[in-house]
Amino acid sequence: DNAQEISAQLDRNGLRLFNIVGKQVKPGEESFAIWTHPKDTHGQLEFAVIGKYTIDPRLQPAWSHNFWVEQHPLGLERASHITAVVRDLPSAKRLYCDILAGKLLHEEETADRKRSAFVAVGEDTVVELAQPLSPASPEGREMEENGEGIYSVTFAVRDLARTNAFLKSKQLRPEPDGTDSIVLSKDQAFGMVMGFTQRKLPNDPR
Repeated sequence: DNAQEISAQLDRNGLRLFNIVGKQVKPGEESFAIWTHPKDTHGQLEFAVIGKYTIDPRLQPAWSHNFWVEQHPLGLERASHITAVVRDLPSAKRLYCDILAGKLLHEEETADRKRSAFVAVGEDTVVELAQPLSPASPEGREMEENGEGIYSVTFAVRDLARTNAFLKSKQLRPEPDGTDSIVLSKDQAFGMVMGFTQRKLPNDPR
């Protein structure tokens, strides 16, 4: 809601700020959008104020997501979480919880794969901060290839079996990811891993 307020908060904590053309700026110099340096925030973050020129159907008074839940074969309820791969999980938690005022919901470890912290940020967003435990894991390979940053987005669905069947009917190749999730690889999802899950995240307030 306030780019100058978040700019000041980031600046107080020694994080560099940039405008849309990549020029480093100070709090108060930009009122609509700012970006961080990816080395400061475990991947680049953008903070933008919603304005009258923002093109997003969800901002319209008549918007409803009921079609996606009730009628579409995917049965999308919402975005479950965004996953960002990080090298230093304690440092990433400090950023999201202490500086960005997020709320730590849950921590877990997937043996030989990753250590995760799920943080609620803003009104309806949950970010999974995932530190790879093995270079051979999917997250480890992502870190090796692209460094820190967003790795995947996972959608909560009403009926995982139905979602899986629909994706296969479109000649896609979903793969199981644990007992309650499936994923599409990057080559099937425009360069980003896309997941679908029936899992309810522990302590998720949504």
